[in-house]
Amino acid sequence: MHEFIRIRKRHGISRALAAVICGVSYGAVRTWETGARKPKGNPTTKLNEFIEWRETLKSRSVNGSDDDYVRAFLSIESPVCDDCGKDTENENIHNCPARDVNQSL
Repeated sequence: MHEFIRIRKRHGISRALAAVICGVSYGAVRTWETGARKPKGNPTTKLNEFIEWRETLKSRSVNGSDDDYVRAFLSIESPVCDDCGKDTENENIHNCPARDVNQSL
């Protein structure tokens, strides 16, 4: 967890933001960092993926807040239908009833 803390702090990511990026609660991040619990999996990987994503956007002059970057990052991680808002991650084909209605208008 020392690497997680070092990377998080070096890139100016708060515990709260790290929790959102990793899909856990603030308390979970706190307990990892204090050593009270060990995380499932490797949250450092997710943190590094976010940092790389954010740096790529910044290098392309896409300016925004960390909240904007997190929303964009998480939308890639968990696909959601633009028309109905349903999580479509585990669907090969999404037959959206809202899209059918919108296309018929």
